[in-house]
Amino acid sequence: MEIKLDFTEDEMKDYLLKTGKYKITNVKCLTYGFLQGYEVDMEVAYPIDDFETEKWIMSISVQPILEICESPVLVPFKILNVFQREFKSKLLNL
Repeated sequence: MEIKLDFTEDEMKDYLLKTGKYKITNVKCLTYGFLQGYEVDMEVAYPIDDFETEKWIMSISVQPILEICESPVLVPFKILNVFQREFKSKLLNL
């Protein structure tokens, strides 16, 4: 039996904020569409008490633009990835 869970981006953000363990902020990225790049804001989540990560996230958010949103550097902080880790942890602890 397979169970499929489907959450919207807002539901994931709400869940992370309600845990009280994460802050969510925007980072400017350059992503590519049809033959051109364009600037987008990507939301990332990081632990509230991890001051080194917070300092690093803030430093990249003031840089002109990160090259690509799917940068391996940002993947662990993407809302979806953080949500999946937290939700899996919650399910395993039930």
